[in-house]
Amino acid sequence: MQSTRVVVRPPRRRYHCSWAHCLSCLCGFVVLVMLIVLAAQSIYVYPSCEDPSCWDFTASLYKSLNYTASPCDNFYHFVCDGWKSSHGPNDFVFSELQAMVAHAAVNSLLRVGHAPLLRQTAVQKAAVMFKTCVQVFMNRADNTESLKSFLRSLDLLEPRPETVDVLDVIVGLALDWNVPVFLQMSVDHDSSVDGKQTLHFGRSRHLMDWFLRRSRMDGWVLHKYIVSCSQVFEYHFEPEALIFYENYIMASLGALTDTTHIIHSVKIADMENHTPGILASDWLEVINRHLPEAAFLKNSDTIRVSDIGYLRSVSEVILDDRRRHNGRLLTYVAWFVIQFLGPFVSLPLVAPTFATAKDAKNYILFRCFEELNLLMPYAFGAPFAVESVPVKARDDVLNMVTLVKNALSDSFAKSKWMDNETRKIALLKLHTMRTIVAYPDMVVSSLDEYYAYTPDSSAVFLDSRMRAWYVTMRTRKDKLWKPRAFDYDFRLTDVNAFYQPLTNTMIIPAGIINSPFYSSKYPVSVNFGGLGHVIAHEIVHGFDDDSMRQPRDGESRDWWTMDTRAQYEQRVRCLKRMYIPLGLSTYDRNAIMSEDIADSVGLAQAHKAYRSVRQRTTGIVARSAPLMSRFTQDQAFYVMSCYKWCSNRRDAGRGYSADELRCNVPLKNIPDFARAFSCRRNDPMNPAHKCKFW
Repeated sequence: MQSTRVVVRPPRRRYHCSWAHCLSCLCGFVVLVMLIVLAAQSIYVYPSCEDPSCWDFTASLYKSLNYTASPCDNFYHFVCDGWKSSHGPNDFVFSELQAMVAHAAVNSLLRVGHAPLLRQTAVQKAAVMFKTCVQVFMNRADNTESLKSFLRSLDLLEPRPETVDVLDVIVGLALDWNVPVFLQMSVDHDSSVDGKQTLHFGRSRHLMDWFLRRSRMDGWVLHKYIVSCSQVFEYHFEPEALIFYENYIMASLGALTDTTHIIHSVKIADMENHTPGILASDWLEVINRHLPEAAFLKNSDTIRVSDIGYLRSVSEVILDDRRRHNGRLLTYVAWFVIQFLGPFVSLPLVAPTFATAKDAKNYILFRCFEELNLLMPYAFGAPFAVESVPVKARDDVLNMVTLVKNALSDSFAKSKWMDNETRKIALLKLHTMRTIVAYPDMVVSSLDEYYAYTPDSSAVFLDSRMRAWYVTMRTRKDKLWKPRAFDYDFRLTDVNAFYQPLTNTMIIPAGIINSPFYSSKYPVSVNFGGLGHVIAHEIVHGFDDDSMRQPRDGESRDWWTMDTRAQYEQRVRCLKRMYIPLGLSTYDRNAIMSEDIADSVGLAQAHKAYRSVRQRTTGIVARSAPLMSRFTQDQAFYVMSCYKWCSNRRDAGRGYSADELRCNVPLKNIPDFARAFSCRRNDPMNPAHKCKFW
């Protein structure tokens, strides 16, 4: 069906569109405690609805469209200007939904009934832990004695034996208790060792967050906070000395450029080349103290290190402490553990660092939410996921995945620049790609068995937290050096999607299967412009620059022939040239090209998949969406494809183009977009030269 021309071109271009009425109003925000982290700090949002389904994006879209902007000049301005003017700094459509999902997930968990003391189900374990965690601010629970006991067990309270090894304490806190003082240590897959599971060292995210909070804190407030902690723990923290020492730590670690996206494989025997003053034998001895005997490291074993410059700086801090032999680093470690676990202990250990009691309570709630979602993501998110994504919706999304795969398969088959050898492997990889929609099947069938190793939760959250993390870390360490499993823990509440290259698996969490990305009430064009594009984006990641050496199931070999690779790289250069005039350096583009490819190719394939089912619906957007009724289906697809990028973020995040570019550039490469909105040749959104991959 030919598109209806809706663009009127007077001397000053304006977009005219009349509207019948809107479906529903965007839910207002009231004070019902929930929060979400945006940018580099915590932003707290209080949505009134208990389920994301109460938010219909059409009402927000009505206010978002800028009728004075031509979609052929800048589609992002046309779609998002109103949204941007009505939202605050750092707001983002994704984060708007994330706040509602977080609220709904908490409510679902709080509705879990009374749990027995013994033989709790997985969901009951998570629910009890969350309910006891928030008691710190709801009923002013005080778990100080539990924290004191933990600190004494590590010889972190005075009097301390002189034999305490600070490196051993730091490694033990990370590997046994998931308390990342300087280093976050985890068990991850490593493609360089045939996908076996190995140790991964990275910078402590919490430490960086604390540095950011501290830098914005008044000096006298920090002084009083340290004095308060000293009184609670009967530990003589000298405020001036501690502040001075932490300034040194911040200067050594906090100012470093974040290179966590660069991962190095390092043999234990070579660790001393990256850690001044700490020998390979030191690392081997200390790490093995915290591993089960069957998983002991050898000098020839390889670990993964992200941000290796950061690891060097941590080692220099430890070396400096060894030279001075004054115990200040151990004192700092004790201080870090107190402020890290403080939100789980008592309100007085948190409140002094915030301007208001409300901010302190919100921070505690945020930490409880994050802790449980990290510790038991499936159990924590299961009540919400199963409730918010019914079987019919899950099947519908799986069908969308199939349609996108079929579209890309057809594009591979018809590609004139792929040779048969490369095409054959590409098709095999596409057809064997696993898909997890909303939640793994075991969330419904065997969740209790999955978390059988997790102990029953008690009435004191800190005790439950430490026991649960200890057995969880032990379970993960038991898997070291063993072949990878095809399970992949993820947060069901995330408003995001992922492609896992080692297992060739695409994951679409329940969080994103909600309005505005998807609704069973929306016409197919809107769902494909929203969630369909997200699905296609992740599928295309299996065929971008970063996945060229993994044909399927994590195998590591180059499966592109030289001729096909040359053709592919020619198309990458074409796409790169579309961004360079927009003020981005070639270096910046190289760093984020895989995301740009997934955006552009993904949108084209999502549109192709949508067109394959378009004939089943009417030419104008369905009557169930009257606000969109003056858009053709194609126009509605493109509006939704852009709406999800509406944002006031200054920085889209490492590895991504600006949100405006993520809307506009992919559309410039789709001829059908120009036809849908009657854009003339060489209009800004309809350049004569376009880039096409498949």
